[in-house]
Amino acid sequence: MKKGDSESKNDTHEPVKFLMTDPSLKNLFDRIAQNNSHQKSIKDNTERYPTGKITVRINTEHGDTSVSFSDMQVFYDKDSGSFGLISSENGFSFNGSLTENQNEPLKTDDAVDAHYLNEKSWKKYFDAIFQASEKIYLSQNVEEVGLAIGECFKELFYHEAYQIYWVDDNREFLVPVFSDKTFKKNEMVSNYKISVKNGIIGKIFRTKKPIICNDVKNHPDVYYLPNEKPIDESMIGAPLIINNKATGVIVFLKRGLNQFNSDDLQLLTIISRQAAIAMENARLLEKERKSREIAERASKFKSEFLANMSHEIRTPMNAVIGLTELLLDTELNEEQHDFLSTIKESAYGLLTLINDILDFSKIEAGKLDLTKEEFDVRTMVETTIEGLAHKADEKGLELAVFIDPEIPSNLIGDPGRLRQILTNLVSNAIKFTHKGEIVVQAKLNKLTSDKVDILFSVRDTGIGIPKSKAKVIFDEFIQADGSTTRKYGGTGLGLSISKKLTEMMGGNIWVESESGKGSTFYFNVVLKPGAIKPRQSLLDIEEIHNLHILIIDDNRTNRFILTQILQNWNFRPVSCDNGHKGIELLKSAQKANDPFPVVLLDMQMPGIDGEETARRILNDPEINGTNIIVLTSLGQRGDVSRLKDLGCKAYLVKPVKQSHLFNTIVNVLQQHKEDTPPCEGQFITAHTIEEQIRNGVRILLAEDNLINQKVATKILEKKNYSVDVVNNGKEALKAALRQHYDIILMDVQMPVMDGFEAAQKLRNKFAGKKHIPIIAMTAHAMKGDKEKCLAAGMDDYISKPIKPDDLYKLLEKWIKKIR
Repeated sequence: MKKGDSESKNDTHEPVKFLMTDPSLKNLFDRIAQNNSHQKSIKDNTERYPTGKITVRINTEHGDTSVSFSDMQVFYDKDSGSFGLISSENGFSFNGSLTENQNEPLKTDDAVDAHYLNEKSWKKYFDAIFQASEKIYLSQNVEEVGLAIGECFKELFYHEAYQIYWVDDNREFLVPVFSDKTFKKNEMVSNYKISVKNGIIGKIFRTKKPIICNDVKNHPDVYYLPNEKPIDESMIGAPLIINNKATGVIVFLKRGLNQFNSDDLQLLTIISRQAAIAMENARLLEKERKSREIAERASKFKSEFLANMSHEIRTPMNAVIGLTELLLDTELNEEQHDFLSTIKESAYGLLTLINDILDFSKIEAGKLDLTKEEFDVRTMVETTIEGLAHKADEKGLELAVFIDPEIPSNLIGDPGRLRQILTNLVSNAIKFTHKGEIVVQAKLNKLTSDKVDILFSVRDTGIGIPKSKAKVIFDEFIQADGSTTRKYGGTGLGLSISKKLTEMMGGNIWVESESGKGSTFYFNVVLKPGAIKPRQSLLDIEEIHNLHILIIDDNRTNRFILTQILQNWNFRPVSCDNGHKGIELLKSAQKANDPFPVVLLDMQMPGIDGEETARRILNDPEINGTNIIVLTSLGQRGDVSRLKDLGCKAYLVKPVKQSHLFNTIVNVLQQHKEDTPPCEGQFITAHTIEEQIRNGVRILLAEDNLINQKVATKILEKKNYSVDVVNNGKEALKAALRQHYDIILMDVQMPVMDGFEAAQKLRNKFAGKKHIPIIAMTAHAMKGDKEKCLAAGMDDYISKPIKPDDLYKLLEKWIKKIR
């Protein structure tokens, strides 16, 4: 290769044309046409006459300048109605120099007042720059920028070929920027890369100096590839320089000898500087664009892959967990029960792992969103810890919870993500603690009219964390000690995800720890205060006996599990495997006067999916009275609001807890029974059910012993009572003054303020108001202790150790009285 790339679009020399509308030019044309009619010629719809030598006066901002041309033609352009001057086919030449205020006398008949518009004109140069800038702005890559530069400067050099080279990363070869598709080979340039050590172009790059060569084939530095035929041609070239470093070369070529002069080279030098900047910007933008596109494609592929894998894994897991729970409800020996419990725990562990990976993927893609829903923070904390209590029990650990009575019960935020943070921290505490205790606390940081800042802490007596590792543990895939991954397991994603979630909720997360002395993880979140929800009563089981329910699910195992569960509740389930059959069954049941009040509808199905099936059912007047509960193995953000707007009544994610499913069905029917308008009915989710289970009677437990707190709380929650726990009489007084409790269970012997004093103060504070039963819980079982409690203002008495059945009977007695 010797010089360049890309061919010129003109194979022959195009004469220089001056198109003007000055009246004097018309006068010139008329005079010459009249005197030289025999020399008339027609070309390109223009009438032409030779003028010989002619002098043109040029108006500049500094004065008038005159230039003489030889071998010119005057013409009339019939298409535009304009007159002009054009050089002969042999080109044009200057017979005078371009100087300001030239005093050479002009022949009036041959002079024309006009703006100088030839290739030496700065006006044409700036026009070309403007055109190139416009095209560069619209260009998408380096190749388009190169074309814009080459084509826009065509009118300046009248070149027949040009090429732009960019040096490769190793600075060994100059590579043409034009692709094979764009480049059209001719004998003047080719599309091969050139060594920086060879030829005229290599010399331009090495020396960083522009070159004018009006006889290429005889130049000492010329370098031809095999089979290249030397021709008479001229070339000018300049280096592309960025920060005094050569990055490429730009060249223009013309047929014939002596086609370029020093003015051309000076102009190209200016052009090359601007071209270098434009090319470098285009290269960097293209590199960034490609990197971004690759990253976006990779992120999209990863998200789609993980979502699909999540769906594929959750479907068989649903069968594993569902069938295992059914088997656990049958008669089993101790070994069988232990095996099945292990299978169930492993399945839930795998589900947690999948959720962590999906969340990490969403964080990387910037698609992790938070919901805004009203929830009971006490219910959220209690149920979270309840789900982890058995793991602590297995290791002989004490697990205690304290929730600041100052925290409002109902808040607005994302309870699912808040639960996720707590679950991760408490699970880690259990994992890394072998003896002692784990204490979970929630305290009110700050309360305003529109914000509730809550500080959570999880303290353990485990192995601790070295101070040098206290920050890095919140990075992805990091644990305090690499060996702990092998010993304890885990992905190292939990704390990283928790950190991101707390930041999204307006808070932060940190740890205080010392090796061998345990750890305390802190995090705070900023939520919004919510309204107090009205209590809802549930239907009696007798009212839904023999309930007719339709199951629409393409998975055979899912249909079997749901059928077995519903039959155990004395319902009448009917199942089918697609939406079309489901709609037919609904219509048949309606005609038989035995309709399905409830449909359990799978979301992911072939053919028509669950959402489309629901839409068809709800748009059909014949069957739109049924209540649709959507079950999905692939919960997505936005599903809840979309399905609610569609008219569905509830949404649960598989694997579905049996208690959640039962309470969802009951709640849906309760709303239907009360004729709740569709727009006002509550859309039921798993969190709604968790909250409602504990709505109703709210109990305040005042107990200083953590073990006794845990025992009493478990006994009460087993019967779905909502419980708040305080540590002494003073806290009990403060909590009862802050919000209403139906019953107060009061330990007698407590620090700070004992139960007797607390009961007396409560009676004084609530004198004349609604009576709140206070039941003494005490280890004092001697004669006279009960009377002492009653004298202090308490209503009843139960001795420790507490028998659950005795406590339940006592509570039922007082609940009937207050209601």
